[in-house]
Amino acid sequence: MVTALADERVVSPYDELMAYEYLYAIDGTSRGKMSRVLAENGTLPTRAMAAIEGLMPDESKYGEVREYVDSRIGGFSVLVEGTPQFPRSLRAQKDPLPVFYYRGDLSLVESRCVSVVGTRHPSERGALAARRIARALADRDITVVAGLAAGIDTEAMTQAISVGGSVIGVIGTPIDRYYPKENRALQDEVAAKHLLISQVPIYRYDHQPFNTQRFYFSERNVTMAALSEATIIVEAGETSGTRTQARACIDQGKKLVFLPGVVESVTWARAFLEKGAKVASSVTEAMEMVV
Repeated sequence: MVTALADERVVSPYDELMAYEYLYAIDGTSRGKMSRVLAENGTLPTRAMAAIEGLMPDESKYGEVREYVDSRIGGFSVLVEGTPQFPRSLRAQKDPLPVFYYRGDLSLVESRCVSVVGTRHPSERGALAARRIARALADRDITVVAGLAAGIDTEAMTQAISVGGSVIGVIGTPIDRYYPKENRALQDEVAAKHLLISQVPIYRYDHQPFNTQRFYFSERNVTMAALSEATIIVEAGETSGTRTQARACIDQGKKLVFLPGVVESVTWARAFLEKGAKVASSVTEAMEMVV
């Protein structure tokens, strides 16, 4: 028997996780849509499920989703809106979600955090800049937030870790999936010694067309912006997911800093200067802007 209605006094992370996974399975097409569905139907997934489906969801589909997700439980923990552990920073973002998956040291979300992001194909100059910025942040006890993608993300995270700094990795796959595969060891290290976060539903991701899975990567940039007091974009392309993070920074009133090459090479970056973004000519200047 499925319990569809949330207890008014106690939030059950397990029940909310399963309701969240179920809602994504039957109607989830994007972060924005899921956020609207939840906002219009009670915020908590169990309440939204009850409002949409009536007293009981489709027993067969719910059972399929629960069995699939149950098989993966044990390797991660869950954050649910309405519990004391849910980070304040994730409540303030645009299109908020009530469920996140994580591994590692959750206390890092309460530390000072700055995102360092950029292209998967950096120049040597860009890679060096990412490493220098990460080292400077680590020296100031500021946690580096990145997406564990190849390129700038990897350069920043590995450098911060190598000098004893803290990192938060926000991934665009389910919490127990790896992309790129070459970063498996790095992701495992982040999960074991730092903090790894995902907002990607397990069942939906594995049962949707492969070509639609890529949208989770840009959506996770919204979460990265929310966790960080500032974002530094080192290098970027016209279609880069960093554009999503830049927009999220402006929407959330967060500091946004570009290195000069970004403004010189991509047209969208220049528009953000009119909305409050800054350009740093050096690592020292970037630190002055975000610290």
